[in-house]
Amino acid sequence: MTKLISIIVFTVAVLASNILIAQTKLEYPNYWEGKLETNGQKLTFWLKVYNENDSIKASLDIPEQGIAAKQIDEISFINNEIKFKIKAFASNYKGSISDDYKNITGAWEQAFKKYDLNFKRLNKEPLLLRPQEPKPPFAYKTEEVTFENNKSKIKLRGTLTLPENSYNAPAVILVSGSGPQNRNSEIFGHKPFWVIADYLTKQGIAVLRYDDRGTADSEGNFSTATTYDFADDAEAAFEFLKNHKGINSRKIGIIGHSEGGIITPMLAAKRKDIAFIVMLAGPGSSGEDILYQQTRLINLAEGKKKKEINKDIRFLSKIYKIAKSDKSYKEAVISIRKLYKRKTFLMSKKKIEQKNLSKQFSEIVIQQVLSPWFREFIKIQPADYLSKVKCPVLALAGNKDLQVPPDPNMSNIKAFLSEAGNNNVTTIVLDNLNHLFQHCETGSVSEYPFIEETFSSESLEIIAKWINKTTK
Repeated sequence: MTKLISIIVFTVAVLASNILIAQTKLEYPNYWEGKLETNGQKLTFWLKVYNENDSIKASLDIPEQGIAAKQIDEISFINNEIKFKIKAFASNYKGSISDDYKNITGAWEQAFKKYDLNFKRLNKEPLLLRPQEPKPPFAYKTEEVTFENNKSKIKLRGTLTLPENSYNAPAVILVSGSGPQNRNSEIFGHKPFWVIADYLTKQGIAVLRYDDRGTADSEGNFSTATTYDFADDAEAAFEFLKNHKGINSRKIGIIGHSEGGIITPMLAAKRKDIAFIVMLAGPGSSGEDILYQQTRLINLAEGKKKKEINKDIRFLSKIYKIAKSDKSYKEAVISIRKLYKRKTFLMSKKKIEQKNLSKQFSEIVIQQVLSPWFREFIKIQPADYLSKVKCPVLALAGNKDLQVPPDPNMSNIKAFLSEAGNNNVTTIVLDNLNHLFQHCETGSVSEYPFIEETFSSESLEIIAKWINKTTK
């Protein structure tokens, strides 16, 4: 679900491997916290060094990047110096430990760039609390299920939760946002689809959630799939539920979040047997316009000036124009490289790095914007589908959503549904909620991992009441 985030972000990744360790005066385990700032974004680093079976190991968490408890490749922790490496990403850290062993001053190096990264010693292990995560015993039945997308010839696996005493229950299918998501739509330690499924099933509504194709236990190739392929997967889930003995086949709807929020009207426009749809932070603007909206809002939240943001968007529009074209992958790569070359022709090396226009960064952008998913996504027009939806629709949004902002998306959704003559439409913008439907301060993506709430209780209540009323 994170969904539809602007491509201009800083990504740090860590892979598990072996550990090399030397002696240190520190007791184990010990915990450290550091802050790294890049491109106006602050990343939190949590370093844990511990003893396991008389062998010293270390792991790293970067909550804003969804990285948790990843083993470090090599570490040396000798007297007043610490070093560790992440070989797969050409990353390393070197720092000096203070005499009182409470602080580390050093630098993180990645892709030939250095970033100041200082750590402070923590008294206890830092934890991201998730109080809403469901815990047994559960007051409903749970089935592990497998269904097939016959068109793609792949098997998808998920979890179906059924009300304990119901054999004719209404049901919903949960469809995730962009990026490879497991059945819980897990992000930053949050499991929103599990929280939603748990709540709705307790309210008498069966819920099917499944792993995206090529993710977790589902078959298929995620990297070559488009939004239309994911819509086919959701339709396969719908067909599966129609034939389940515990479910009322005339009362099956679909709940989609973010990109899943455009898949829901895609299917409802095509299938007249879909009973209802729920759009959670669903787009009412084209894929391209959504990216401009979030680029503007996220960068403003991070303190970037409007003039610079407008320049960035004008440059992105040139890249997107190429991505939307009928050019082959090879032709498009050449065209985008020429754009970067013209853009940076009179710039100093330092300015090129500061503005994320380096050759290395541009190649990352090229890979992203020329992926099959991206080239199709930016061309999608929600109006093409919403204007044909006749079933009941509930659309929810948070007024602090910076990724799919309610303005203009909610007004667009209402306008396009009215073109279909659909009067059974409920749209609600909820105060102080972000893209993940968490209560928040600013709506910034950097807040997501540190908010304990997974999904707001008022949103859950609205969804459950609306579905039960709609399916009476």
